[in-house]
Amino acid sequence: MTSLSALVKGFSDPVIVVAADMKVHLYNRAALELFGKLESETLLFRITRVADLLDAVKNAFDKKTKTSLGFTLEKRYKRTIEATLVPLNNGDEPTLLFVHMRDMSEPERLAKMRMHFIANASHELRTPLASLSGFIETLQTTAHDDEEARDRFLQIMAQQTRRMSRLIDDLLSLSQLEMNTDTPPEIPVDITATLSGVVNLLTPFAKENNVVLKTDFPEGPCCVFGENDELIQVFQNIIQNAIRYGGEGGAVWISISRIGASKNHPPRLAISVRDKGPGIAAKHIPRLTERFYRVDKVISRNKGGTGLGLAIAKHIIVRHRGKLEIRSKPGKGATFTVLLPEARQNCKKSSEDPIV
Repeated sequence: MTSLSALVKGFSDPVIVVAADMKVHLYNRAALELFGKLESETLLFRITRVADLLDAVKNAFDKKTKTSLGFTLEKRYKRTIEATLVPLNNGDEPTLLFVHMRDMSEPERLAKMRMHFIANASHELRTPLASLSGFIETLQTTAHDDEEARDRFLQIMAQQTRRMSRLIDDLLSLSQLEMNTDTPPEIPVDITATLSGVVNLLTPFAKENNVVLKTDFPEGPCCVFGENDELIQVFQNIIQNAIRYGGEGGAVWISISRIGASKNHPPRLAISVRDKGPGIAAKHIPRLTERFYRVDKVISRNKGGTGLGLAIAKHIIVRHRGKLEIRSKPGKGATFTVLLPEARQNCKKSSEDPIV
């Protein structure tokens, strides 16, 4: 029995051993976390009322055979569980039943997410491809000798080609970031210099949209451990969004402030990008970093958005062990704040603008 107990405790998945009298004989920590409350010699039906599991345990004892089943467990939140039940014989009769469970909720969620991602990516590429196909056909037939139409169509085709190119670049960036999420950067970077470069880069774009960029940075370097190119990508995405959707004739404020250490966090830098645009309804805010999620699909596409900018930004921020906070109310503008652990080391201040 000591070896069986050691075996049960050695599993990372939830495991319980049930006796023929339907009492829980052994269990491991994962099973305790799954069911919430477990004690040896407690009747199984007092731990869970899932009829399919209780029937499967009884049938496994009666038929003396290994069996499998899937069931749903609702403790705090809904989980999909896959269980394998193996009778442990003592002579001809099984006296114990080994129940191994796997939580399939996360694999199912990831599978659904991949399906949605492929469907969305296909849709995003299909739309400009359909436009290009239609224009090419028109140029080859009815507009073959129409110089004015040809110039107009070629201009639109160039726009659609650039859109597909941006989308493919973003998809590749997202794929690369997902592979590196577990590897945090270790090089100190001056976030003040990084942001100054991004602001310089985007100033012409802001002027085109009748928007003024205003900054409020502390004196001297502000250091974080980071990949400079990735941080450029984060703030370029966030500031571009503020310019695009923050409303013409206004301003976008970019600031850096220090947050002291707390019980749960080391000293951090808060980099905020604030606009006075139309704002975002509360129902949209939790979903803004989802791939291809847009508050207004038509406006986003018309303004050149791929629907992946904030998803990419979130992945980079997570890799940098940071956090993205979004605050907004309709008619009150929006504030996007990136919280990053401050690096208490010297970092070289670069005067170079980011190259995109």
